[in-house]
Amino acid sequence: MVWRRHRVCRCWLFCLALFPSCGAARREEIVTQPETFLSCSAASQPSFLAERVTISFAGRPLSDVIRSLRREHSLPVSFVEGPFPVQIEVSGQDEPVRSFLGRLLEQAQGYRCSIIEGHVVIYYDEPALHEIVKGVSITDELRGEAVQLYVETVSHQIRSFEGLGVLLGGSLESTFFTDRVTLAREATVLRHLCQLLGKYPDTCFSLRYGSVGGRYLTMGTAISKPHVTHRREPPPAH
Repeated sequence: MVWRRHRVCRCWLFCLALFPSCGAARREEIVTQPETFLSCSAASQPSFLAERVTISFAGRPLSDVIRSLRREHSLPVSFVEGPFPVQIEVSGQDEPVRSFLGRLLEQAQGYRCSIIEGHVVIYYDEPALHEIVKGVSITDELRGEAVQLYVETVSHQIRSFEGLGVLLGGSLESTFFTDRVTLAREATVLRHLCQLLGKYPDTCFSLRYGSVGGRYLTMGTAISKPHVTHRREPPPAH
């Protein structure tokens, strides 16, 4: 596993002050209620939402829950963290992933869930995510380069994302780095972030607050812990 930091404006990690946006915002199609999420057309949903899981969390921060879904269950759920901590208490029961996410949203006040560009995103519904970024020129670029170019663009256009830090994860030979992506010339921040994930279904991103202030963007693939394999004994000698 290799983690790469991308330099943006000659710094490894920038600080970001959160400024509320007061401009007109174009909204994505969002899923605001669990029952609406469950009733979405199956044809438009990523296949992993139909998988059955039994997951429980007792008093865990929402960010830890998302991390566990990726690492322990290989569920590529992208995440945008809000400014206030949210604790999750979910009892385990056998259910589809989409049903579990619906129960998760019931406890995450201010959060929404959308399927954008084929990717599932749980995000704090802040106005800055719906701001329009214009004049984006990213066509058939390697994902790592595309992320750096986009962060430079969005940080110049939208004050709320000025100085955004970037951290990309994955093997340098993996599809994550070799995959090429294309972004629309004009779209919301949220939609552009999903376009950076490309068509590869296991990719996901997080937009989180740093421990010393500021925000940073991470991207990678949902992975699970390696399974224990049983060694096969050699056949007895004749």
